[in-house]
Amino acid sequence: MDIAIQLEKINLSDDRFLFKPIGVIKGKYLDDAQVFDTDFGLVCDSIECGRDDSDYYFDSPTTIEELREKFGDVVEEEDLLSEFLEIASSNLYYGYYDYERGFLNVKKVPFESFEDEEVIPLIAGGYDENDNVIFTFDSKSLKELRESETIEDFRKNIDQILSVGGMMEVKDSKPKEESKKKMKVKKEESKKFNLAKLREVVFSNIVGQDEAVNDVTRTLAINYTSINPRSKNHMLVIGPSGTGKTEIINIVAKEMDIPIFKADATAYTKAGYVGKDVPSMLTGLLEAANGDIKKAQRGILIIDEIDKKSSSSKDDVSGKSVLHSMLKMLDRDIIEVDIDQARNEKMMFDTSNLTVIFMGSFDSLYEEKQKYGHKTVGFGKTTVEEANKKVRIEEEDLIKWLGPEFVGRIDIITATNELTLEDVKKILTKSKISQLNIFKEELALQGIKLHYTSGYIEEIAKKGLSKSTGVRNLNKTVKQNIKFAQEEVMTRDNVKVLKLSKATALDPRKYFLG
Repeated sequence: MDIAIQLEKINLSDDRFLFKPIGVIKGKYLDDAQVFDTDFGLVCDSIECGRDDSDYYFDSPTTIEELREKFGDVVEEEDLLSEFLEIASSNLYYGYYDYERGFLNVKKVPFESFEDEEVIPLIAGGYDENDNVIFTFDSKSLKELRESETIEDFRKNIDQILSVGGMMEVKDSKPKEESKKKMKVKKEESKKFNLAKLREVVFSNIVGQDEAVNDVTRTLAINYTSINPRSKNHMLVIGPSGTGKTEIINIVAKEMDIPIFKADATAYTKAGYVGKDVPSMLTGLLEAANGDIKKAQRGILIIDEIDKKSSSSKDDVSGKSVLHSMLKMLDRDIIEVDIDQARNEKMMFDTSNLTVIFMGSFDSLYEEKQKYGHKTVGFGKTTVEEANKKVRIEEEDLIKWLGPEFVGRIDIITATNELTLEDVKKILTKSKISQLNIFKEELALQGIKLHYTSGYIEEIAKKGLSKSTGVRNLNKTVKQNIKFAQEEVMTRDNVKVLKLSKATALDPRKYFLG
C-alpha cells in the first residue's frame, strides 16, 4: 500500500493559494495519472501536476517500507507516519495559477530557511511596479502558520494575515521542542483500535445482522482514524423495530470510549416553536460527555425515528423544516448551543468531527412499496408475509421521502434484517447480552449448573419474537419465565442443577431443581 501527504488548498484570492498538510493518506499512487486514490474513496491530485481543479492534493508519495529505510530508528508505524507528517508540515507550500503556461505553479520552502526578521515576498497577492504578483509575510506570521494544528486555525491565521497586509500580531513563538511535545500528546490521544477485534466484540452480542455490523463498524473506524473531517461519514440505518440498530452502535461506542446521545426526532420542532430544537441534541451529547466539549465534538449523535419527519409541506414546523435545520450540522458547521438556559450561557459546538447516525423503521415507506408491488434491489429489507417476498428501499425512495438536500448529505446507508425464529434462538443461546446467558453465569458463580432443552429455547423464542417490537422484549420474556426458579434458588441450600424444559416455557412454575 502506498502513502502520501494530503494537502488542502486554501484560497488567498481567485488564483493565489496556500496549502496545508492535513494528514497521511493510504491507498494507491497512480504515477501515470499523477493522482492518489485513497482507501476511503477520495482522489487527490499531485501538488506537482499543475492542475487547478481540485481541493485536495498530495505530496511525497512513498511506502511504509521506504520510510523504514529512511527512519530506521523508528519502530512503530504510528510514529513513522507522525514523523512523515511533521517533516511535510515544516514546509510552506504556496502557489499561483500561471495563465501564460496554463497550470498551477507551486513552490515548497522550508520554514526554517526564513530568518527571524526577514520579510518574505510570495507570489500570492498585490502587484509590484512591474505588475508581478507578490505578497509579503513577516517571519513571525509564517511561524504562526507553521504551528496551526488544525485546518480551522490555519484558515483563521490566513484571514488575519490578509486583513493586515501580510503582517500579523503574534505572541512569542513557541519553542520547537514544545511544538513537538504538543504533537506527541495529540497523537497519543487518538483512539487506536483493531477493526477485526471490534467486530468480534459486536458479533459476540449481535446475531443475524452481519451486513449492518460490518457497515457500522467500518464507518466508525474510518471516522475515528481519519484526520481530515471531509473523510468522515454520516450514516442512516434502516430496519424494523427491535432488530438491534441502537445496540450495535452502543456496543461500538462503549468499546471505543466515545460519548453517545440518542435523540427521538419526533420530539423536535423548528427553532422558535414549542418543542425541542436541533441544537439541544448537541447539548444532550455534551451532557453525555460530562461537559467535556472536546470529547463531545468527537461523539456519536443518534437521531431515531427520522422517517417520521417526512412531510408534504415545506413550511411545517416539525417535519421537513426540522430536516432542513439539521443541514448545518451535517455540513460540519459550528453551532451555538445552550449549556445553561437560566444563566443564558452558551457554547460553540464544532460539528466537523461529529458522527451523526440516523435511524428509522420506514414502515410507511415499506407499506407504500408493498402496496404498489415494487420489487427492487437497494438498501434495507423486510419480509412481505402475504407473498413471502422481500421489498427493499433504494436511495431514490429516500430522496422522495426525505428530500434530496438531506439524503445527499448521508454518506452511508445500511439496514438491519427482520429477525427470524432461528435468529432469536441463536440470540438466546449465543449472545453475551442474552438474559438467559447472564442468568447462567450468575448461577455458575453460586456453583449451580443451568440446563435447558431445545424445546425450552423454541418456545421462549416464539414468545419473545414480536412483529411490532422485534426482540426488544426478549429479555423481559426470559426474566418473567425464570422468576419462580430464581426465587427458589435463593431460598434453598445445596442446589446443584436447574433444568428448564418446554414445560417451563409454557408454565414458569414447572422447572426442576437438583
